[in-house]
Amino acid sequence: MDPAQQQLAILRQNPANWSARAELAEIWREQGVPFGDGEILAGATGAPGNRVELQKLLDALGAPPTTPPWVRIFDEYLQWAPGCPLGMVALAHALEERDPNEALALYNRAVEINPDVADPPLACLRQPEPVKPAEISSEEEPGRLIEDNRFISLMVAIGAHVILILVFCFWGLSSPPTKPPSIVVSPPAKEKTETKKARPKQSALTTNTKTQDMQIVSSPAVSDVALSLDLPKSDNTPFFSGDDFNPSMSFGGNSGGAVSFFGSQGKTKNMVYVVDVSGSMRTEGEEGKSRLELMKQELKRSVSALPFSVKYQIIFFSNTAWFAGQTPDGVGAGFNDSIDPHSLPTRALVRATQSQKRKTLAHIDEVSSGGGTNWRLPLKMAIKLKPDLIYFMTDGEIDSDSGEVPVIEDVVNYNRKSSNAKINTICLMELKAYEKLQDLASRTRGTVFLVKEDGTVLRGLQLDQER
Repeated sequence: MDPAQQQLAILRQNPANWSARAELAEIWREQGVPFGDGEILAGATGAPGNRVELQKLLDALGAPPTTPPWVRIFDEYLQWAPGCPLGMVALAHALEERDPNEALALYNRAVEINPDVADPPLACLRQPEPVKPAEISSEEEPGRLIEDNRFISLMVAIGAHVILILVFCFWGLSSPPTKPPSIVVSPPAKEKTETKKARPKQSALTTNTKTQDMQIVSSPAVSDVALSLDLPKSDNTPFFSGDDFNPSMSFGGNSGGAVSFFGSQGKTKNMVYVVDVSGSMRTEGEEGKSRLELMKQELKRSVSALPFSVKYQIIFFSNTAWFAGQTPDGVGAGFNDSIDPHSLPTRALVRATQSQKRKTLAHIDEVSSGGGTNWRLPLKMAIKLKPDLIYFMTDGEIDSDSGEVPVIEDVVNYNRKSSNAKINTICLMELKAYEKLQDLASRTRGTVFLVKEDGTVLRGLQLDQER
C-alpha cells in the first residue's frame, strides 16, 4: 500500500492521531503532491498531544500555518501545555492577520520563555512603525483643514500672550520703583506719612515672590522622593523562565527557568537527566523506530530548549553509569551497589549556554545501547549533584541489583538526606516497572509518565486505562 494511503487509513480509524497526520503531510511534501489546510485537516479532531507531535507537524508542513482552522487546534494544544513556547509561536502565526495584537502578545511571551523560538516574520510585529509627518492630501476635507489652522493660530496667539505677560512680570520685579511726579501744592504731613508707610508694600511683594520661587525650585526634590517610595519592589522572578539569555541578559539571575522532557514540565535551577541506554533500548516498535532513537530525539529537543538560567547534567546508565561525554568504562564500571555514597562518581553541573548545549547534543548522538539495567548507581550519582529536579527515564525492570536495601527505599532515603530533589519518572513504551516508578515518583513529589511509540504521553487516569 502506498505510504500516504497507509496514513490515511490510520486517520480514518483515529482522526485524533496527529502523528499520522504529520507523517501524511511529510509524505505529500516529499512526493510533490499539492495540498492545503483543507486536505491535511480533513476530519481532524482534538490537537497534537505533546510537543513532539506539534514539532513533527510543523516540520512536515514546511511553513507556518496561518489560516483560521489552526487557531482552534493550537489553542486547544496550549490548554494542555500552557507554557510551551512552540505552541505560542504557532498560535501567533495563526492569529497574525485576524488579531495582530494578540499575536504579538503571544510571541513576546514565547520569546521571553525561550529566545530560540524567535521567528523573523513575527519579529516584525515587535518593531514600532516610525512616526511620519502628517501629509496634507488634496482630497482632505476643507473644513477639517480650516479647523486645524484655526486651532494652530489660537495656540500661537495664547503662547505669545503668555510670553509677553512673563516678560512684563520679570521687568516689573527687577526695575526700581519709579519716583512719583512732583506735586506743586505741598501735601499735609499726614499724607506724607502715609506715602512713606506705603513703601514697605513693594518690599513685601518682593519677599513673597522670592519665597514662591524657592518653593517652586524645591518642589521637584519632594516629587522625586515620593516617586521612589511608590515604586514596586522587584522580586527578580522572570516570567515563566529566563530562557537562554546571554550572561549580560540574564534578568532572572539564579531564579531558574522552564524545562520539559517527554511531556513532563517544570521550573528549576539545577536538573539532571538519568537516561536508560541498556540493551533493551534497541527494541523497535511497530512503526520501526527504536526506543533509543525516540529517547535521543526527545533528549536533544529538551536540552536545546533549556534556558541559560538552568544548570544541568546527563547520566547514561545500563549495568553501570557515566556522564555525557565520558565512556561507560571510565566512570561507574567499578562501582557496586553497596559503595559508600561519599565515593560516588561526580561531575559539576554545567550552565545551559549555546556552546555547552551544542557539545551535549554531540554527546547524545554518540551514545549507544547495551548491557543490563541498574537503577541504584545512576540515581545516587544524580542525587549527589544536589539538583532540584531529576528526570529518570527507563524502558524496563531492574535486572542487575545486589544491594541489601531495596532500590527504591535506598534511593528515597539518600535523596531525603542529600538533595530532596523532585524525581519525575518516565516509562518508555513499557509498563514493566510501573509500580516501582510510581512509588519512586510519589515519594519524591514527582509524577510518573508513559511515552508510547508515536510520542503520545500518558499520565494519571489515561495511564491507568492503558494498564
